[in-house]
Amino acid sequence: MKISSWHSLLILTCFVTSSVAFLRCVKEADLPTVVTDDIINIKTTSVTLSGNVTNDGGAKVELRGFCLGTANNPTITNSIRYYCKGGLRGFTTNVPFLEPDTYYHVRAFALNSAGTAYGNEVHFKTKQLVEPKVLTIVAKPLGFTVAQVQGNIISDDETPIFERGFCWATTENPTTMNKMIKCGTGTGYLERNITDLLPGTLHHVRTYAISIGGITYSADKNFTTQHLPIVTTDSVIVFTQTTSKIGGNVIIDYSSEQVWNCAIGICYGTEATPTVNKSSVSSDSLSNDGVFTCTLENLTSGTRYYARAYGLVSEWLWWIDYDCSRTFIIYGNEVTFTTSQ
Repeated sequence: MKISSWHSLLILTCFVTSSVAFLRCVKEADLPTVVTDDIINIKTTSVTLSGNVTNDGGAKVELRGFCLGTANNPTITNSIRYYCKGGLRGFTTNVPFLEPDTYYHVRAFALNSAGTAYGNEVHFKTKQLVEPKVLTIVAKPLGFTVAQVQGNIISDDETPIFERGFCWATTENPTTMNKMIKCGTGTGYLERNITDLLPGTLHHVRTYAISIGGITYSADKNFTTQHLPIVTTDSVIVFTQTTSKIGGNVIIDYSSEQVWNCAIGICYGTEATPTVNKSSVSSDSLSNDGVFTCTLENLTSGTRYYARAYGLVSEWLWWIDYDCSRTFIIYGNEVTFTTSQ
């Protein structure tokens, strides 16, 4: 059947009309509506931000977040951005690593197919930096080369402590450029045993804390490590061609639990400065005041001998290993004698 031209025109007109009507029914998306809520939990270097998407604009909100900067009307192109997942309703994020005592501007934003919408601008100022309070509570010797130190770090404004510990030296006010030991991060109590100190020496120690404001030290605290025993060699009594008797004296402080197992005696030989590694004999007896005597036997007649009293004392390093210790050998003055022919 042949379709007339007026009939074709009628069909075309109906198609166009219905298409226009359909397109008018499909409404284009609008920008979402987003609100920047009041700032809460303002600290020295951090803050909590919150916002709310009250209307999605007729399209899915793909992304939400905050724009933050030191200039007015921050946007996603000229500020620091903090992103949150898309969707409606409220959203919150914690912002770290801000500058102390600084004025900031912030706006919440939301993004859908129509573009990016911004909320109202709000302002806040971070708190001024307050140095943490750093204390050295205890600094006491545990032996010849070991001391116990205790400290405390207090930060009222919750300024983050990136590192903390102890530093020490034989001069006043040591710093982290001297010997030091790290004790983690954060505020609160800290305790360590410091080692490799010098026996019988005055040492200085300070607790330190590193925050965004730099290094803060406690006041200087000092202590003196325990002295090594004092050993002297007494006079020599020659009995026979092959024996002699030598006395000595050792003064040692046993007040520390770290000091134990002290051995004393006389080392001797035909060469000067004899040591316990060559020829030695332990003491026959020891009095309460540290006086002892040793009998040397199997000597060679008509021979010149050198002798020194010694004290061998151990320091117990129980925190390293229950059986671990460090040993010191202390020698007294040297005396000489010659056996008879």
